[in-house]
Amino acid sequence: EWILTDSLKFAMERDPMVELGELAALMPQVGDTVTIDGKTLKFAPIQPKQVGPNGGIALNTGLRPPNAKITLLAFTVLDVPEKMTVKVGAGFTAATRIQLVLNGVPVKHKQVLDLAPGKYPLLVVLRMTANWDRIEPNFAGAAADDIAKAKEMQIAAEKFAAAAKTPRVLVRPASEVPEADRRKMFWVADKELADAWLRLHTREGF
Repeated sequence: EWILTDSLKFAMERDPMVELGELAALMPQVGDTVTIDGKTLKFAPIQPKQVGPNGGIALNTGLRPPNAKITLLAFTVLDVPEKMTVKVGAGFTAATRIQLVLNGVPVKHKQVLDLAPGKYPLLVVLRMTANWDRIEPNFAGAAADDIAKAKEMQIAAEKFAAAAKTPRVLVRPASEVPEADRRKMFWVADKELADAWLRLHTREGF
């Protein structure tokens, strides 16, 4: 039971998959408006002819003129009856940008989510310059392989974040550096020379 804006007959300036801005906080009701690139749009209930065959949104019913560029926002509320692990489905291309925002949080295509029972507001922001006849965002049950891969990616992301917070020590005694690292890195034995090299060749010296 989507509510939709009328489609803008041009693609919004910003890429919603990169920069959502204030749109991320939208949880509209029928009659609410939103302004995009100076154009004000109003949310209205989806028409029966606009409902896609799998519950998505059909675009070839006046929402998308033939070969036209469009921007469209859609909103619904998911009712999750029991705890479940799902995989986000929001296929995109360079020409068709689809960003889902679940309960105020942007989520990515193929991301795996643990959902507790409850109601989840779902916003879809679409910027399209291609000729798709429909979009079908979905949350399918996640397979064991999807869950395992997601856990691996989470561990890698946490390690990367931790490493980014660790300050780099560029000048230190050679005795503190493992032999294997000494072979593959550039070293200046004298600290005064090392400091001078940093000042000349890197931003660390500024």
